[in-house]
Amino acid sequence: MTASNKSTLNASRQERFLKAVELLSSVHSYTRLGAVHALVALADEYLTDQALQAEEKHAEGQRIVDVLCAYIRSPFELTSHYYELTREELTGFYADSPEKFSADRSAFREEAHIRQTLIEKISDHMRWSLADGVAEFPHGYPEHDCVVPGSWSGFTYDFSGSVFFYPVDFVRTFWGETANFAGCTYFSRVQFSGSFFAQGALLCRSNYHEDTAFNGSYYAGNADFSGSLYHGANDFMRSAYGEAASFKGSVFDGWVGFTGSSYSGSADFSASTYRAGCDFSSSHYRQQAIFENSFYGGAAIFHQSVYRGNADFDFSVYADQSDFSESSYCGTVHYLGSVYAQTVNAGACDYAQEPLFVSGTNEDDVASIFGSDQNTFASVEAKTSGLPLSCWFMSSAEVEYLTEHEQELSQILEEMRQTGDAGKRKELRRRLRSFIHDVLIWRDSATQVGEGLTDRPMSAPGTPSSGDTEAAWDAWFREHMSTETP
Repeated sequence: MTASNKSTLNASRQERFLKAVELLSSVHSYTRLGAVHALVALADEYLTDQALQAEEKHAEGQRIVDVLCAYIRSPFELTSHYYELTREELTGFYADSPEKFSADRSAFREEAHIRQTLIEKISDHMRWSLADGVAEFPHGYPEHDCVVPGSWSGFTYDFSGSVFFYPVDFVRTFWGETANFAGCTYFSRVQFSGSFFAQGALLCRSNYHEDTAFNGSYYAGNADFSGSLYHGANDFMRSAYGEAASFKGSVFDGWVGFTGSSYSGSADFSASTYRAGCDFSSSHYRQQAIFENSFYGGAAIFHQSVYRGNADFDFSVYADQSDFSESSYCGTVHYLGSVYAQTVNAGACDYAQEPLFVSGTNEDDVASIFGSDQNTFASVEAKTSGLPLSCWFMSSAEVEYLTEHEQELSQILEEMRQTGDAGKRKELRRRLRSFIHDVLIWRDSATQVGEGLTDRPMSAPGTPSSGDTEAAWDAWFREHMSTETP
């Protein structure tokens, strides 16, 4: 190609790029959709041009990807009426406006189609394929030498702050650079199953209204899911994390599974809330595993796992059964200052050091308390009641308090899932923070070692106790932990 022809071609491509960018702002949905297809085709044209250097191909492709990501990030006013516009009946804002409802729903669906098509195009270009000679993955998730990246996998993607009001499908995609999904809202199902993240993955401070699927994925760099809210069922099972993984400060309204996962760096699940069940079983932690300061409303399953670093389950509340059985702990393991309202199974465990349920015997120390006498412990020195030494049973008043607060949590999260009103969601977030704060304050008081601890019930709630001990403790508890106290 002559220099003159190359200059002409470059000018033509530049003109097509600018025109397509302009058309993305058209009032006509079909024109915006056409602009998306034009930009995708132009990026492919750059990438397959043998006359261009690799650096030129990447630069031009990245410029187009930046425009496409910016379009996804751009606000769309009608998302504030998502729940009203996805129902057939007229409600809320549209209760008395059938014509406006029809017009807005049409515009809403058209824009959702454009953006979903754009995501599908990006995903199609990032989908990995099996490397030569590879029939299956040795560990159940994609590994670097087993997959070939997609043609668009080398670009950087910034979707931060996006509102996805349509299904998001990034199944089996290869992310060669940091993937930024921080601060996003997903109104529909999200799928990242079988994906490979070669660099960092930022999925923190996000809000998921429906089910999520991240199972069978590999994160070579840091994976940050912290501070997020999950309303649906969540599948993170059989995944591997090459560096630090953080889910700290997250709220799971629906069931969540992390079964069969591997963590090469630190794993931080602290300060999280699980309204329904959670399953961390059959997992491998090569460094520190942190689960402290969490609330478990449903069954909490941690069995058949290996902890090569320290494991921290301190200062948590387990409203349902908890299972730590058949696990191996190579470092320290702490269960102290926690509330176990139902049965605990910590049998058939292998401890390198004796597990701690109590920090000491001073007033400022803490001990774990239990609501059931049907517990199983391995290698733990126990009292005649079957509880670890210096641990005590919950009173019936404490069980009642916890039950009432579980119901409050369910109500708050259900209202959050259903409302699209920004003001109401802000108030509900305040209530959620207040709920978590109240439960943690209650836990601190209930587990503190002090003079009052000697008056604790000597049997599980609802079973015969020694004299009036439980009644006396109930009276103390109601006086100091009344739910009406400011």
